[in-house]
Amino acid sequence: MTQTSFSNPEKIKIIDNYLSEKLMSDLEKFLLSNDFPYYYIENIVLGSLGSKKSDSFMFVHHLIENEKESSTVGNSITNMIMSNVPHKNILRSKINFYLNTNYLQLHDFHLDNSDNKDIKIAIFYINTNNGFTEFEDNSIVKSVRNRLVLFPGNLKHRSTNTTDKKNRINININYI
Repeated sequence: MTQTSFSNPEKIKIIDNYLSEKLMSDLEKFLLSNDFPYYYIENIVLGSLGSKKSDSFMFVHHLIENEKESSTVGNSITNMIMSNVPHKNILRSKINFYLNTNYLQLHDFHLDNSDNKDIKIAIFYINTNNGFTEFEDNSIVKSVRNRLVLFPGNLKHRSTNTTDKKNRINININYI
């Protein structure tokens, strides 16, 4: 596991090569199999008015919702990602599946949970592509396979889709 430095290390931490290659390869194959279910989400940012374009949608698989497992693989996948991250409780965990489009879509800046000031975010990238996570200060974390980024929940951020690969997949975990 190698750690990449970031311009604001006290707030954002990036860890490359987070999982062993065997675990990563198995997870990637599982999430990209024809049998793994994803569900259509019309608005990428919940409650957002700025992303109402007809091509602004994604697919999601909820692992944990409202602190309860909502998928038969919810705890196992989430625990695999969070095994080396100190935490008390997982509030939400989901897999985001963005499709390739002809242009890179910048989704709306948002907070995952504005009600909880203690929330922290973990985003785990399944595949490398030209998509990224951007923060309001213009800092960017590129989508790199097997990369984990950790940051406080009070940092507004936004996602993108991809234009250079078939899809962009990440796992978003909200925790305290």
